[in-house]
Amino acid sequence: MSAESEVLALERAAFEAWQAEEVAALGPWRLRFMHGVTGRANSVWAASGEPPQGFARATDEVEAWYAARGLAPTFQLSPISDARLDALLEARDYARLDPVSVQVADAARVGELLAGRDGVRCESALDDAWFELSGTRGRFHGAEIHVYRAFLERIAPRAGFALARDERGAAAAVGLTIVAPPYAGVFSMLTLPEQRRRGLAAALLGEIARFALARGATRLYLQVEMQNAGALTLYARAGFTESHRYWYRRRA
Repeated sequence: MSAESEVLALERAAFEAWQAEEVAALGPWRLRFMHGVTGRANSVWAASGEPPQGFARATDEVEAWYAARGLAPTFQLSPISDARLDALLEARDYARLDPVSVQVADAARVGELLAGRDGVRCESALDDAWFELSGTRGRFHGAEIHVYRAFLERIAPRAGFALARDERGAAAAVGLTIVAPPYAGVFSMLTLPEQRRRGLAAALLGEIARFALARGATRLYLQVEMQNAGALTLYARAGFTESHRYWYRRRA
């Protein structure tokens, strides 16, 4: 597989995994809306191609579509997106946001590197302890929590919910995987501040790898912000390497 083909395969896998509540086609682009919850689910997936009406008119339609939903128009771009689109957005005062590193690893290798640990499991069922930590003690607030819950219910048939408990049995860290062989995405990794530096995140990755392998996925991928030094160190030790980076263009 060529480097460009691999980038497209990973971008498509991530697009299909993170299912927005509303998705509209505009030529090869996909416009996504989920009430502002996460950047991926509220941006234009423009991995490649040009809409039939051209970039300028298509961007006009994007702006009207998001304005009708009360959101700033945002594009998710990658190395395989057309450079003419990036230049057009730059000219229209779309700010380029910090890049995100897309990293990949061999699932079997991750499973071997990161041994099992008591109190750490990855299950196919979404339970209350997992959601209480990820949904109500994580990054979401108010009505966003219900939007996130609805998203999890949409992707549940393909998902694995990884949970680590501390020595008292309380939920201490969580992770999410969405499996679509040969890929399995790693999302929503969260460790409570007081539980960090105890190896829980690494143990979660190991359980996610074994869960994915059992369901036919051989390649793991994840998306991590470049300024998240701790996460980058963790993933490097677990065997992940960078495939490419994507970035957002957002108009104020």
